[in-house]
Amino acid sequence: MRKAGDILSAFFDERLSKKGQTYSALFKSWQQIAGDQISAHSRIVELERNILFVEADHPGWIMILQSKEQDLLNRVRRSFPDLIINGISFRLSKMRGSTQNNVDENTMSKVSVNDNSLNSEVVLQTQELSKPNYERIQDPQFREALMRLEQSIRSRHT
Repeated sequence: MRKAGDILSAFFDERLSKKGQTYSALFKSWQQIAGDQISAHSRIVELERNILFVEADHPGWIMILQSKEQDLLNRVRRSFPDLIINGISFRLSKMRGSTQNNVDENTMSKVSVNDNSLNSEVVLQTQELSKPNYERIQDPQFREALMRLEQSIRSRHT
């Protein structure tokens, strides 16, 4: 006959193992959730108190991530319904360029996928994330300033 301590230990070991596997899968899934270009400049660093912390290698990427925050949060929640994630917090990486690649200033203004070798799902996800969501910005002056900035950047790269 097994002792109660052995049964509890086995139960908790199995439960902790499953939770650890879920956390590991979450960290590994960032590329599929955010897309190739965004994930090349950002990474999940921790999940604490139901907040997902993401680091980016440049302030410009943080701005892009913030504009996509609700879409990213929805994707994470759909992919990991067992995890309770109430929000995402973005911060600058302490070691610049440590996410994966160094920042390419030309890439920063082109957050869409043009590589035909990528599978269509990743292309669709990245294109959807690259659409600005100006409706969520309540301050009309700030919204207009961002729209003008986007137009200026697009005109330089076309």
